[in-house]
Amino acid sequence: MWQSNGAALEEQCAIDGRSDASCRLSVKLWQDFGNVRLFWIAMVCVLYMISNYFRAARWRDMLQGIGSEVSLFNAFAAVMIGYFANLGVPRSGEILRPTMLARYEDIGIDKAFGTIVLERIVDVLLFASVIGLGFFFHYELLVGFLSQNLSLDIDIISIVGIVMILLAITGIFFIKWILSAQTESQVLSKIQSLVRGFIQGLGSIRKLPNLPLFIFQSLMIWFLYFLMHYVAFFAFAPTELLGLKDALLVFDFGSLGVVIPSPGGMGTYHYLVEESLSLLGIDRLDGFSFAMIIFFTINIGCNAIFGLLSLLALPIVNKK
Repeated sequence: MWQSNGAALEEQCAIDGRSDASCRLSVKLWQDFGNVRLFWIAMVCVLYMISNYFRAARWRDMLQGIGSEVSLFNAFAAVMIGYFANLGVPRSGEILRPTMLARYEDIGIDKAFGTIVLERIVDVLLFASVIGLGFFFHYELLVGFLSQNLSLDIDIISIVGIVMILLAITGIFFIKWILSAQTESQVLSKIQSLVRGFIQGLGSIRKLPNLPLFIFQSLMIWFLYFLMHYVAFFAFAPTELLGLKDALLVFDFGSLGVVIPSPGGMGTYHYLVEESLSLLGIDRLDGFSFAMIIFFTINIGCNAIFGLLSLLALPIVNKK
């Protein structure tokens, strides 16, 4: 992506008859970063951290539903450490988060991990709703983009779908066999205990202390994600005139880029945000700069800094 954008900039400079330093992509990025409006960048960080507060509060309520009272600070710190870990190894934070919480709270990792899986199921449903809104407001743009870029054969998609269904069915039968097996094996007994704890975590939604609050927290998380992208428009001159509907399109594309396994969305997020802004008439190079600005604001300005601070603060706060 960096090479393609660099080549595009050099080509444009050749057309314009320029050969100065600004024709290098690194120089353009440096200039774009230097011209951002810091107030709006700070607002993006504030909105992001508020969304993480809601995520931690929702997680704490889910754990309360299975009889585990945990500190809101510990839950929040574990969330931030999980995001920090994702910068190195994609999805590793989903495992590290319950591990860190279990270190300082009286809760099994299996139960905590089960609640995280439930979290992801809820998030997938909300993400699907956001994609649906994107199609409602930008139907022609999205259909045009998909028709030009989706080259997968329908037979391949069908095969992948069938394989996933078969794997899910196999997994269900395997879990049933594990739970019903009568054995004196300590290893199998341990596996049975882990599976039961995981299932109990998944079932936490049936015992939530406040279901309307859970729904509100879930909606706020995704609303704040969307609002972050809208607010970020004002931080960068080429995007400052874009509106709420435009933010929804960029949010949809950017979310898909984060869902694809990569360190913090590296590369995939940039490409899809650049594509969405291109559909809205923003120059691709400016779209790349915008994606880089948001990426560094969230992952370096928030996830790395607050993840490290949380890692240092957890043992101090829980010293006793």
